[in-house]
Amino acid sequence: MPTMPILAQPVPCASIAASIFSVTAITSEQHRKAALGTGERISNKSWELYLNDYWSILELHNFSGKLTETALSTRLASIQRQVEETSSKNEQKLKHVEAIQAKRISLEDRKAELMKELEQVEVEMQGVDAEILKLNDEMSCDQHLMAYLKTEHTNLKNTPVVSSKDSEDLEALHIVLEEKRAEVAQLKWMD
Repeated sequence: MPTMPILAQPVPCASIAASIFSVTAITSEQHRKAALGTGERISNKSWELYLNDYWSILELHNFSGKLTETALSTRLASIQRQVEETSSKNEQKLKHVEAIQAKRISLEDRKAELMKELEQVEVEMQGVDAEILKLNDEMSCDQHLMAYLKTEHTNLKNTPVVSSKDSEDLEALHIVLEEKRAEVAQLKWMD
């Protein structure tokens, strides 16, 4: 880091302060010499580095090498405010991060619950699929039965109706048939 230019002789602080604040508008070597209050030559490069590296120090200095109490207190108070503001912002960000992490954990727990529910639903779906297949088979059988019943219904509709006399004759034949069966059974028992 470049060193500060050394003044040839002490100069009034007010004179240096006035020179510092107007130095950016001073370009000639004579004016630079007048601003510093010395005949010592300072190059453009050194002067630029001087301003860049020591401007913050000059703000706190009384230009005699000592920090003024007011400037130091002001600077420290400013830094303290920045620290507090940054700390407050960091706390807010930390709370926000913690809230997001808590939400993430909650969502992960919910995801795990949903996965369990999904597994249960898949098992139930398998049972439903099996039930559907069974019902489809039953419906197919019912359709065959319906076709058969329709055919029988058609056949019955086309069958001649038996008269009352024929019905009596059939009953008489049934009675005779039962008597003959009884006789046959008795003969078998006697043998």
